[in-house]
Amino acid sequence: TIIFRAQVPRYSILGNVPDTDLYLDMETYRAAREIPGIKIIRSSATINFTNAEMYREFLQEKSGIEFAKMQAEKKKQDAKQRCEQKKNKKEAKKKNKTMIHLNNTFNSLRDLELNGGNECAVTKEKC
Repeated sequence: TIIFRAQVPRYSILGNVPDTDLYLDMETYRAAREIPGIKIIRSSATINFTNAEMYREFLQEKSGIEFAKMQAEKKKQDAKQRCEQKKNKKEAKKKNKTMIHLNNTFNSLRDLELNGGNECAVTKEKC
C-alpha cells in the first residue's frame, strides 16, 4: 500500500478555518475558506518521478497557470537576455579598443612634446 500511496497520491487545496490558525482540505471541511490570490496545495505523498506528472496536472488545473506557455516565455526572455549581454560585450570591447587607440595617440603626442619633436620616442633616432 505504501507504493500505491506514493504513486497515486491525494492532492487537496487547503483553506483557512475562520477565526483559527487551521488550514484544512476545502472539500472535506466546508468552513475552510480560500485566501484570495493564494493557493495552498497539499499532497498526501512525497513528490517524485512516479507522481510528478499528476502533481503538475493538478497544479495546472487548480491554478489555471499554463506551464508550457510559461516555459516558452522564459526561454524567450533568456534568449533575449543572452543577446543583450552579447551586444553589451561587443560594445564594451569596441569602447576599449577606442580607448586604447586614444591612449596610444595621446602618449605619442606627449612623447613628441617631451622630445621637442626632434627624435622618435621608440627608436631614439632623429625623426
